[in-house]
Amino acid sequence: MSDSILEADVLALPGLQHGFTTRLGGASSGPWGSLNLSHRVGDEPAAVAENRRRFEVLSGRDWSQVVCLNQVHGRAVLVVERPAVELPPEDARRHDACVSLRADVVLAVRTADCVPILLYDPVRRAVGVAHAGWRGTLAGVATAALEALVGLGCRPGDVRAALGPCIQVAAYGVGPEVHAPFLARFGPEAAPPGGQGLRVDLAAANRRLLLEAGLAAGHIQVLPRCTFSEPAAFFSHRRDRGLTGRHLAYIALRS
Repeated sequence: MSDSILEADVLALPGLQHGFTTRLGGASSGPWGSLNLSHRVGDEPAAVAENRRRFEVLSGRDWSQVVCLNQVHGRAVLVVERPAVELPPEDARRHDACVSLRADVVLAVRTADCVPILLYDPVRRAVGVAHAGWRGTLAGVATAALEALVGLGCRPGDVRAALGPCIQVAAYGVGPEVHAPFLARFGPEAAPPGGQGLRVDLAAANRRLLLEAGLAAGHIQVLPRCTFSEPAAFFSHRRDRGLTGRHLAYIALRS
């Protein structure tokens, strides 16, 4: 794979495609430079279209198969039972996770600091993806995605998960209104006290949710890349004060 897409060892399995795009290798310029894959952030439509074309080349999948969501920082899960072109418009998909048994769809979420979570059950041959910011983490979107996979016949112990690049704890200072509920729900592992100010660890909290849902520790991989502190490689909503691009975290069954 190129510098434009990162992969997780835990998902390097036959019959599966997955990846976490970086900001490298695209056609956009300015704050969206260069592989911005969102049409919602002010980038030139022609540049986004070219970036999608480049994603098709890199992934080997047509953009018409990609199921993106209107992410609202909740825990609603879309069960994808039809081809992407037959689904309601993206604006109507007010979800932060989706799951499917279909091999003709590419499930995806867009991120620029939040945690992208990819899920795969190699036994049932089911896939899922979730977007977890601090609100979605507290709402348990990772748990909801696992519950939706169970609804498709999966057993949690068979599921593998990869948590992609996100803002890491050292860069994620928060106020007491965020720190306090994280500390109460996840403990000091995800909400370390004091020091250089209040911080939360989104990746640790979501890993905890997956473990509580029944995933084996050896089936969970956290990619320790920081969107905030690696500006050459990643977009960051916080670092760039809201004016930035979006990565794509995606997963798909091979036909």
